[in-house]
Amino acid sequence: MTNRILRVLCAALLFLATSGGSALQPATPSTTDVTARAVAGADAFLATLDAGQRQKANVALNEQTRVIWSNLPTGAKLQVGATERNGVKLADLTPAQEKAALALVAATLSPDGFQKTMAIVDADQVLEQRSAPIRKAGAQVRFGRGEYYVAVLGKPSASRRG
Repeated sequence: MTNRILRVLCAALLFLATSGGSALQPATPSTTDVTARAVAGADAFLATLDAGQRQKANVALNEQTRVIWSNLPTGAKLQVGATERNGVKLADLTPAQEKAALALVAATLSPDGFQKTMAIVDADQVLEQRSAPIRKAGAQVRFGRGEYYVAVLGKPSASRRG
């Protein structure tokens, strides 16, 4: 009797594995669901900002904003000639605003992607803390959690671009 149950269970698992059954594969959210979460996250984040912050954070989507960006540390000369990053700086946000900003980031990434992103942010914070005591006075290049910027390009929408 035990062998028969084991064979039936193995046959069922094999069937699910070869037929694309969801019992063995995690459900993948649809593009519509992901887009809706991203739009809701962007709207929620923008709603936490005052008018001046919102103007910095909600950037028009155009040819210039598509190419003038950088992932270099704050204070580094940007190759494209920009003098300031697009968006609002995490250091300039309240704790509630930062929480909404990170919720927006989480809404646009997979759980693994968000975890990896936050590990990078945390590593930058460690770099900032360790380099602070030996940093030259007046050094413009900075690292750390507060040096990250968040921008929403265009009007958040699940149905249209820009």
